[in-house]
Formats: sequence, C-alpha cells, structure tokens
Amino acid sequence: MAGKNHSRGVSFDHDGETRTLRFGLNAMAAYQETAGEPFIAGIEALQENSGDFIRLRRLFWCGLGGDGTERAAGDIMDDLGLAESAELIGKAVEAAFPHAATEAEAPAGNGKKAKAAA
Repeated sequence: MAGKNHSRGVSFDHDGETRTLRFGLNAMAAYQETAGEPFIAGIEALQENSGDFIRLRRLFWCGLGGDGTERAAGDIMDDLGLAESAELIGKAVEAAFPHAATEAEAPAGNGKKAKAAA
C-alpha cells in the first residue's frame, strides 16, 4: 500500500494562519458535485475565460477542502488579491498532477512536446 502524500498542495498565509490549497481526489469530486462538471473541464474552462469568478471561487473553495462557504473562500481571495489567488490555484493544480506538468514541459526528440507514458 502506498503511503499518504499530503504534500501535493500549496501553502499560503492568511490572517496569521497557514492554509493549504490542495486538489486531491476529494477536492476534485467536491468540485464536480457542486459545479456539475468534471474538475479538469473546470480548469480548462477557466483557462479559456479567466473572468469566470464563480468558477474561480468554487475551485479555490474546493481546494481548501470545502470548509466554510464559497463566500468565505471568496473573502480569503479578496484578502490575497485576485492575481495571487489565481496563481495559488495554478500551483495547486500543478502539484496535483506533477507528472503531467513535467511531461508537458519536456521536449521529445522531434521537437514536439512529450506524451504521457501509458
């Protein structure tokens, strides 16, 4: 059995407390349950329309573990600033899928992006 890996997230300070934004299976499932779309579809849609603040806030809230309300997550985002909040989401997504990020960045021998190994 594999060991627990709680490090796949990104920590930040808010109001003197260290919080972690993490997109594990429960966070991704919570996003799908509340948004009615798969997690990856939400990330892709946000990349196409960065002004979708409901989706952005919901992703942040789910990354925090779904504690409190989405509005409370939005208040944290207001305190951090929109740019930092979006950056934290991006880093947490990269941390959730470290192999995909590495493989997408590694060029293959023919100059194209490397494909994920089966």
